[in-house]
Amino acid sequence: MNKLKILACCVIAATLTLPASAQKVTLKYSGALAQSQPAGSDPLAVLSMAGVTTDGQGQIWTGGGTDLYAFRSEGGKLKLVHHASAPTGLNPSAHLMSDGERLYYASWDNAVYSIDPAQPDVKAVRFCTLPANWRAVAMAPAKLTKGFAAKCKLVVLLGATVNGIAADGGDAGAILTLPPPAQGAPYYYSVGFEPSSGDLLVGGYYPDVNVYRFSVDGAQVKDGGWPRNGFAQMIVSVNGTPWMLAMGGGAQSMPTPLDPATVETIDRDWTFYGAGLVKDNASTYWYATSQGLCHFDGHGKPLHQRIGALPGVTFAAINSDGTVIAGIEKGGRLARLSLDDEADGALASNGNEPWHIGANWTSHAPAIAADGATFLVLDDKAKQLWRFDPAQADKNQNPWLKIAAPLNLATPRALAVGDAYVWILDGSNVIEAARADLSGARTVSLAGSPALAFLASAGDSALAVADAQSVSAYARKGDGSYALLWKSTASFDKIAGIAASAAGVAVSDSSGVTLLDAKTGGVAAKLDAATLPGGATLGAIAAQGSWLVAADDKNARLVRLRVAK
Repeated sequence: MNKLKILACCVIAATLTLPASAQKVTLKYSGALAQSQPAGSDPLAVLSMAGVTTDGQGQIWTGGGTDLYAFRSEGGKLKLVHHASAPTGLNPSAHLMSDGERLYYASWDNAVYSIDPAQPDVKAVRFCTLPANWRAVAMAPAKLTKGFAAKCKLVVLLGATVNGIAADGGDAGAILTLPPPAQGAPYYYSVGFEPSSGDLLVGGYYPDVNVYRFSVDGAQVKDGGWPRNGFAQMIVSVNGTPWMLAMGGGAQSMPTPLDPATVETIDRDWTFYGAGLVKDNASTYWYATSQGLCHFDGHGKPLHQRIGALPGVTFAAINSDGTVIAGIEKGGRLARLSLDDEADGALASNGNEPWHIGANWTSHAPAIAADGATFLVLDDKAKQLWRFDPAQADKNQNPWLKIAAPLNLATPRALAVGDAYVWILDGSNVIEAARADLSGARTVSLAGSPALAFLASAGDSALAVADAQSVSAYARKGDGSYALLWKSTASFDKIAGIAASAAGVAVSDSSGVTLLDAKTGGVAAKLDAATLPGGATLGAIAAQGSWLVAADDKNARLVRLRVAK
């Protein structure tokens, strides 16, 4: 997809002055965003990956939530070959592990489960129970029988001790007592094996950002470049070499002896909350992160390819630059894409992970609207608006600006931005405020308006509103009152979202997408969801110029559509 072409279409469509009814238009499918599997194949269901490993057949396994996926690497792409269930759910605090024959994962019920990847009907079998206060878990690399690997199959970090789990899942007790954390650190954070010796590697917590090595007699190893500096969120083995997955993103190998010329690294971009790392048969890396399984070349540079989905999108918006922001996790976080992305393109939410609303863990957004190159985000917890500028995050600046205008919101639900005004649906009331500074907030009356659920505006002080079955449009008059322009006669089955641009008012429901004439409300074009590749269950929708994106809950993706003449 040509980005310049897309943006040009946005600009051209925004300058059209002829009413839509004067031109015959159609809605055309123009590809999918944020779902790495081809349309019509088994889609992935998760965004954040809770680990990655390989099995005895060289297949790459990853997973998240309650899903496990197996891939084969073919021509620089990962082809999905198996989808299994992990009914207890994968805990990302302990990466997906392999002993060369079976796969293992820690669950949310303080247990480790194993599966046999060679079986056509993969079933999880309880392997062992973990202590309630475990902090990290690691598995001895396949065929390693030396050092601590001769004593146990799994190691579990518990405060100041490391416990072992035997090959039969039994408790092997404490196998290492750790010295008190250095530099006033509260505890140790990660554990793993040194694959050539069977020694244990233990990562400290801030401010003790070092990885320590201990031999089987309990002594700390202090030669060969140990300890290693770095804040290890997780310690994994990749092709016989230990790696630290760094807190804050990136990864670094830890060869022995330490030779800077042989240390390999993975760039920090899009690698926050790292949960696993493997090298494929093409000597490229796949890194399990909070934004999916991200692809890096043999030098650790991003290839801007991602294995993953975009589930649970509750709203979306497209700004004037073609940046798409989608609300995921029921509005708890924001993911950033580009309108011209490939289906398996890496998300560019920031250098770390999808943004939390307002850069905190309590805010929640029910709606977002583009405001030029930036976005306005409605916060129904703090009952306010934020101005969100993703370009600031690219400069390592805070992208969130709290708008302090007194809006006196009670239950904010929807948002629209026009040329001169901003509208907020607060409970059953529509609040109008000046776009420039949100001053002059007031409740407006929309004659004959139904029980509203959605707002949208394409500018020039015109407002489209919708309930579950109908759409209406209002014009703001010079005296501040609103006059009904039209009420659509089209029939809708539980409207999921509306969006407006110069191309018209787009409405998504269970049947597909309907484009309404902005002047009359008549149906200008319609696209049946069943005709989309792979089918679709459409939800939230966004518009910019002649482009639309709609959330597809069935395939955990965004569908890209174009208004064509």
